[in-house]
Amino acid sequence: MFGSLTPQTKAGTNSNRAGHRRERLLLALILAVGIGLRFYGLYWGYPVPLHCDENSTLGTAVQMGRQFLETGSLRPRGSLYGALPFYVLLLALAPMIGISKLLGLSVDVSALSLVVGRTISALADSAAILVVYSLGRRAFGKRGGLIAAAFYATALLPVREAHFFTVDPLATLLLLIFVVLCLRLSQQPSLKSYIWCGVGLGVALSAKTSVLPLLALPVIIWLVGLRSSTVASRDQTSVARTRLAAAGLIVIGFLPMLVWGQFRGQAQALAERQLLGPTPTHPIASEHAPIFWEQQISATLAAADQTTRNVAGLLVGLGLAAILVTLSRHGQQIAAAAWRGKGTIIGCLATAMGVFILLNPYAVLSPAHYWLPTDSWKITWNILNATGAYRELPFAWNFQFVGTKPYLYQLSHIYPYAVGQPLMIAALLAVVYWTWRLIRGQAGPGWPLVVALLLLLAAMGNVWMKMTRYILPQIPLMCLLAAGMLATLLGAKPRYLRGLGYAMLLGVLLASAAWCLAYLNIYAHRDNRLAAVDYIRGHTASDSRILVEEDDAWGVIGLTLWKSLPQAAVRIYAPYIIEHDYYGQPLPADKREEKDQYLQNHLRWADYLVLTDLRRERIRDLGEQFPVITRFYNELFNGQLDWQLVAEFSTGPALLGMGFSDAGSEPTFRLFDHPRVYVFAKQR
Repeated sequence: MFGSLTPQTKAGTNSNRAGHRRERLLLALILAVGIGLRFYGLYWGYPVPLHCDENSTLGTAVQMGRQFLETGSLRPRGSLYGALPFYVLLLALAPMIGISKLLGLSVDVSALSLVVGRTISALADSAAILVVYSLGRRAFGKRGGLIAAAFYATALLPVREAHFFTVDPLATLLLLIFVVLCLRLSQQPSLKSYIWCGVGLGVALSAKTSVLPLLALPVIIWLVGLRSSTVASRDQTSVARTRLAAAGLIVIGFLPMLVWGQFRGQAQALAERQLLGPTPTHPIASEHAPIFWEQQISATLAAADQTTRNVAGLLVGLGLAAILVTLSRHGQQIAAAAWRGKGTIIGCLATAMGVFILLNPYAVLSPAHYWLPTDSWKITWNILNATGAYRELPFAWNFQFVGTKPYLYQLSHIYPYAVGQPLMIAALLAVVYWTWRLIRGQAGPGWPLVVALLLLLAAMGNVWMKMTRYILPQIPLMCLLAAGMLATLLGAKPRYLRGLGYAMLLGVLLASAAWCLAYLNIYAHRDNRLAAVDYIRGHTASDSRILVEEDDAWGVIGLTLWKSLPQAAVRIYAPYIIEHDYYGQPLPADKREEKDQYLQNHLRWADYLVLTDLRRERIRDLGEQFPVITRFYNELFNGQLDWQLVAEFSTGPALLGMGFSDAGSEPTFRLFDHPRVYVFAKQR
């Protein structure tokens, strides 16, 4: 009897080993494809970082390194990011620079930082493929893990972002590691798991503060754990203490309104004195007319009012909800359990705060310089723009979001281009499927993944600035949920469901990979902006006068390239002088004439005009607000002015000789690496 079982046991063992080998082989293949896509054309454009956010990140890190050598301080200049990405780059650069100096080699620190930074991004996102596989395997089995890894390896947006040293690839990897810790916490709750979860949250926040919505994830896991572990006992002392804590939360909720009420008048007076006083002290006070700054001050104060009300409402609402819960019998049991188990979640959040401060000490030691540097107005504007404070008073870099609807804009202008329509559709179906199962309590061990994605969708779907790269943290979670749904279909008993699953899997993978490869065509050609500079350098006379329209597509480095040309003169004109000041109000006749004169003076001076298509696109629906520059663009491109288009540089997604249009994408999808550039020549 036992002898007859032995061969079957060996056969089963051999089958398991063969299955593990196949799994490892498929994972290795997926990882190789993902790494290949991320490293292809990685140093495209070298040594010129024209991506404005990449240039800013590299510049901050290099500035920190020089500052450390001079003063011993690693205090970063103000940034909406944590300091961790800068430390990682500096740690990678330091030994290379040291070895080069020992060997007597000259080092271009800027060029070296570009290479090292992009390598860090590509390696971080390659590691993210393995973390996605680990999450998928833990939540949906080995089939789900492999499918999720394959989806993420070939999804376009992570591949594109891995080609630049911004904080996003590293932040996404750290976010995924935090989600792994949360998943383990949900399955094996213990004080140790909560502490590790806090460590993961603190490290992730040190890369990018947009991880903040996921602060709620360990709290939700804690609450779910309380419900499932509640016993019949009702400790009235613990219930009373819970109610007292909830009442304290309500009292604390009114503090922001009281504090802001005391300082609001002082803040308004300070802003008016700096920007509108007889002798304005703010360095940018002279850039716009007084009416512009009046609108800015009004919008800023209104945003602060609303933010204060939101914070107060959230705290008071949580306190009231906690008290109401304790009024029922089952609620008292939950309240008693919550009071007894409060140390775990407090330990998690306190650890997160401690780790963040440890990695970002200057956020506490020198908060004014860390959060609000010399040009603090840039940070202030970025924060207020992102949260929607300037929804009615936008800036040049977010005109495209005027009148757009939350979620709908992302569905039509971001997701289809970021990952391709098939993966987008599969991911959206998966969100609906897993949300339905979550509501029914049937989401299985992967339910924290569903909650994490819903938190990110809720937070990022409503921001005013809907930049394409802002959705990057959602992509791995979308891939995971889509993989889990397909893994369920592939394991279903009805044959037609399995067939549907295989058809969806093959279709999504092929389409996603094809779209990714098509986009990589951009990195097989010279940057459109560098090609335009080369054209001017080689096709214009040495005494030519070149007029360049300032645009985010050029960034600081791009404008420096123009100014270094050997032509007789290069002038940069700022279109925001023509656009701003009277947004939302009719433009007075004298101001219209003044703006028109500013533009005409530059055009009369120039022999060649260089501009991208992005500025024109961003104000396409705002013609009534910006009559001068709208008329200029229309007449220029319709051939009604004495300017002729002599060169156009455009490189877009293409595969096997077929081009694909991405003109409908959110403009920053093209801004960073393939804006269309036009060169016009004046007709003598």
